[in-house]
Amino acid sequence: MTQFNKQKQIIKLLTLTICFVQTVSAYPQTSSIPQKWDMQTCIEYALANNIQVKQAETSKNNSEVDTKLARAALLPTVSASIGQSVNNTPFVDEQSAAAGTNTKSTSLSGSYGINA
Repeated sequence: MTQFNKQKQIIKLLTLTICFVQTVSAYPQTSSIPQKWDMQTCIEYALANNIQVKQAETSKNNSEVDTKLARAALLPTVSASIGQSVNNTPFVDEQSAAAGTNTKSTSLSGSYGINA
């Protein structure tokens, strides 16, 4: 291995090390565990970090959402649509004028609908 390749590898290693150290120091690990434990602190910590309690809260929230969806399904749905079209031909074609037919025309159409 040449001297240049060795220096290149050393620079890469130093760069990675510096990036790692900066990343670790940027996110210091903070602990939510109290230093002094008494009965009340133990109970509060257990309630705040109990997986079963968190699962029960999530289940309760899901049930509330399901109940709202079921109630909304009982309500009627209404939809409406409107469409309109205008077709205007303001000129006369020379061939149709020679044949005696007039292509000058305007047509209107509309559609309306309500579904319940």
